Amino acid sequence: MQLTATDLSSLYRLIGQCLISELDTPAIEMLRSAQISSVLGTLEPDFVAYVKRDWTAKDFEDAAVEYCGLFVLPGGAPLRASSWIAGTEVEHTLVAGVEQVLMSFELSIDQLAVGNLSKDNIGLLLLLAAYLFEVDASEKSRFGHDFVSNFVLPWAPAFSEALLAKTTNPVYRAMSLLLAATTELNEAQK
Repeated sequence: MQLTATDLSSLYRLIGQCLISELDTPAIEMLRSAQISSVLGTLEPDFVAYVKRDWTAKDFEDAAVEYCGLFVLPGGAPLRASSWIAGTEVEHTLVAGVEQVLMSFELSIDQLAVGNLSKDNIGLLLLLAAYLFEVDASEKSRFGHDFVSNFVLPWAPAFSEALLAKTTNPVYRAMSLLLAATTELNEAQK
């Protein structure tokens, strides 16, 4: 399967948005769209029933608790890319690289609408990859591919595997599987 730069941008954006914060009404509405639920329902059989049910305040509260358990509290799957790569200078290298990309494209974290996240936050890195694929959507675009090779692939397989092992939530299971498949396809077509 060949993915265009536009496809890759959409996929990385979707995953990044789902990892930036807990599930809320806008996120559930986005995930309910026919195109998204069709793809993610193929990856994770419980996905469609989970997102299309009538969500109550308790469901959103449970989703927030699960998000914290998965991504914030110890023992989960931390959203810092440096947590998934061996080495002592990893965080510094990631942050310096992200700062260079932001400067080169005259971007700020505020423009990516991600709040006050560390520059090695997995959601931020995925949204930045999406932006770079969007900047030059031609088939020969190197911005997105190079960014993914340098700043996503080093941590994505380990994070995807850990997330899949640590959650039963259909949304996060689908995001884990989608991230693994997208990065694999992205590398295969370089």
